[in-house]
Amino acid sequence: TRLRLGRVPTVVLNASARDGANLQETFAFCRAVLPALQSRVPGVRVVVTTRGPGARGPAGVDIEISSPGGDRRLFHSHTVVGGVGGEAPDMQACVLEPMAAGVPVVTTAAACRSLDARPGRDLRIADNPDDFISRVAELLEDRPLREELGAQGRRFVQENFSWNLSASRLAQIVDDMLHSSAGPELPPRSIEAALEG
Repeated sequence: TRLRLGRVPTVVLNASARDGANLQETFAFCRAVLPALQSRVPGVRVVVTTRGPGARGPAGVDIEISSPGGDRRLFHSHTVVGGVGGEAPDMQACVLEPMAAGVPVVTTAAACRSLDARPGRDLRIADNPDDFISRVAELLEDRPLREELGAQGRRFVQENFSWNLSASRLAQIVDDMLHSSAGPELPPRSIEAALEG
């Protein structure tokens, strides 16, 4: 589908790239929320991002399909990102990528359970269609709130998931292992094999 680019109210739903069921769940969610969301926010566009080859949206539902990061213009000042579903292997990335870009996120409690993000400060939580419509519409209608949540989400990613922080944590783990007085304990068979070798 050709993307309608421009500063129109936009909801980007990031579907898991590794979980085909999550993509279908996202399409079903679109069918459930789109009519009410369009009524609340006239002219809103919905874009589903997925790496699934040749993915097509459900018939009769006015959504667009894009690849993740395929067009950074999706992340503009009138965008809210939604994450639908549970704890698919890459749902963290579906949530953290837009947060790192300063885009406000509305997602489920399950999708961000392991992130330690604070609901209401770093992102918004919506576990049913009515709450999702309310949270997204509130953000699309209130630019200062949208900008504040986006900025706080970006700070959260920088403080907890930056490359420098990850490298520092890894270096600390390696350093602890190298300087451990006892060293790693090998199972008896491994010791015997090492002596024989």
